[in-house]
Amino acid sequence: MNHDTDPDDREGLTDLVRTVETYLREHLGERVTLADIAKQTGFVDAFHFSQTFKRVVILSPKLFVGTQCSKAH
Repeated sequence: MNHDTDPDDREGLTDLVRTVETYLREHLGERVTLADIAKQTGFVDAFHFSQTFKRVVILSPKLFVGTQCSKAH
C-alpha cells in the first residue's frame, strides 16, 4: 500500500477503502481500534493512517466506520 496516496489516484483510494471495508466486514461485531485498521492497511502508525485516510477519503476513519456500520444494519 502506498502510504502517500494521492487524492487523484483513484486506484490507491479504491484499494485503501476496499481494504478497510473488507476488514470491517470480517470483524463486524468486534471492537476494532484505529490501530487495528492502520496495521491491516500497512501503516505502522495510527495517526499517519488517520491523516492519510482523511486526506484521500474526505472523511475521518471514525465517520467512515460509522457509515459502514449503519449500512450493515
